[in-house]
Amino acid sequence: MIEIGALRIKYGFVALLAAGFFFDSSGLMIYSLAAAILHEIGHYGALRLTGGSAFKLELSLTGGVVSTDYPQENTAAQLFMLLAGPAANLFLALGCGYAGNFTGSSGLSAFAGINFVLGTFNLLPALPLDGGQALSCLLLRLFGEKRARAAVAAISAFIAALLTVAGAIVLFNTGYNLTLLAAAALIFVGVVREGE
Repeated sequence: MIEIGALRIKYGFVALLAAGFFFDSSGLMIYSLAAAILHEIGHYGALRLTGGSAFKLELSLTGGVVSTDYPQENTAAQLFMLLAGPAANLFLALGCGYAGNFTGSSGLSAFAGINFVLGTFNLLPALPLDGGQALSCLLLRLFGEKRARAAVAAISAFIAALLTVAGAIVLFNTGYNLTLLAAAALIFVGVVREGE
């Protein structure tokens, strides 16, 4: 792991970047990286607006995680911060989509599409995604830790199972697209970590 102050970069992230830049002749890797960075900037901006602070940013093979110091009772601020990342992506998707259509720029349209996919995927109510963390935060407040954790784990496992089935169908039909299976694996890992 590479550590630079509060930033921790795992070797899997470095390998993913290297592979992406080496094998991606379309430039979509750069758009995806920019969308992910803007997603995290959305979280960080909301965090600062609500008086919170970040003490660690970790980049790994599965994405970025910002560790914060919100007190548990500040549910509204936590929800705002959790949903600000996907909101940033969806606003960018809307703006770049319109601009791409207006100018005829395929690059802007591609960037809009990537932001739309990243934003909507992160809103799924499954751990470790933002939507799952937001659901967990809300249920924790309403039902207590034990029931909230069990409910979010069950919902996450169900979504992962659906993504696995959809991913198998896509893989069978395309012969190469592993995207949904990778997403399902990410959520299954989130379920396992929640159970620990």
